[in-house]
Amino acid sequence: MPTNPDRDKAIKRLGLLIGTAETEAGSLVDAAIAGATDHALELIVGSGPVPTSLTATRADQLRFVCKRAGRLLTQREVEILFRVTSAAARSILTTMLATYEESLRDQFLVRMRTDATVTASGSDDAGLEWTLRFTESNTHAAAVTEAKRNGLGKSLVEEPTRRTLTVPRVISVDGKTVDVLKALGIEAPA
Repeated sequence: MPTNPDRDKAIKRLGLLIGTAETEAGSLVDAAIAGATDHALELIVGSGPVPTSLTATRADQLRFVCKRAGRLLTQREVEILFRVTSAAARSILTTMLATYEESLRDQFLVRMRTDATVTASGSDDAGLEWTLRFTESNTHAAAVTEAKRNGLGKSLVEEPTRRTLTVPRVISVDGKTVDVLKALGIEAPA
């Protein structure tokens, strides 16, 4: 199979800007190409509504790229893939989360869990807590959504600008004791 010079340039660019190995960059480029094809075919033969804004269109295309990649892309990968600012990449990811959350839920959870850094906080007197820090606002938002879905919303102390959540280590939900990190699928620090 002959090589495609544009594909090779894209792999080098992604590898350089993301700081990843060539094989990983190659997989992402291939997922982007296949996702773009899937997106185009869906527009032609699909029966659902067609996105009407640029951000919604990119979120729709990103959905197919994520499915092909088998994971949720990071904000930085979205920035490079679409050649947009970090704010635009956040908007694309946020739109994708809001629009396609159900179909991409497992990927959102894996990305959120991978991005979480957990530290012990609180005190015996005030109550032992966990502080969860995230590198991206979208993984922070996914954690908040998952916590609320599990009935933990009243226990959260959210700091979106710092991308942190502080939660009690254990809470009572409907008369049952719940380990908050286990409910979120996040491992406790060693």
